[in-house]
Amino acid sequence: MYRINNENDIPYILNYHRARDMVNIMTFFPGLSPIDDLAIILNEEDYTSNLESLSNLTSIRNGNPVKEPCMKSIPVKEINSNKLDILKEIKKENKEGVLILFHLNVEPTERYERYAGISVGVSLGRKIYIDAVGKGFDGREVLKGIGNKTKTYFWINAFIREFIGTLYSEKKKHIIVFTIILIAIMIMIGVTYFANNL
Repeated sequence: MYRINNENDIPYILNYHRARDMVNIMTFFPGLSPIDDLAIILNEEDYTSNLESLSNLTSIRNGNPVKEPCMKSIPVKEINSNKLDILKEIKKENKEGVLILFHLNVEPTERYERYAGISVGVSLGRKIYIDAVGKGFDGREVLKGIGNKTKTYFWINAFIREFIGTLYSEKKKHIIVFTIILIAIMIMIGVTYFANNL
């Protein structure tokens, strides 16, 4: 078992999908984090030998090593609330899968339940991004653009903003292409001028 309270366990916790996002928000945005305690259960023996210390961790997710594609969420409410049965279901889906138990420091509401909240991705090179996601979302849907429909009158603004953002982020490429086109046009004008005046 890995526990967030143990500094030595944190590098191991960061090796699991879904748990890594939770640790990132606890580390980089402690005031925003709805999670104040977290444990990763590796197998049944892990769970049964630590049952007493896990009693306050009531929320459940599943995870797997980050070296593999993220496994689908196990629908907790369809099984039952027995955590051991949920762990067995996770192991059926992926032998490397783990049970992530955590404690919410807020009351679950309609907006924030077990499968809702904040997904944080941290990219040290360029940016830190936060996605607030609703019930039934785990962050990937936001990246795919699934969610609420965009009002038509926002499309023009969004298109212009994205166009300018793309130009700015890849300005070297755009300057090179623009220069090549400009030189090609000048050559064509010169050839046309000389061809007509000879």
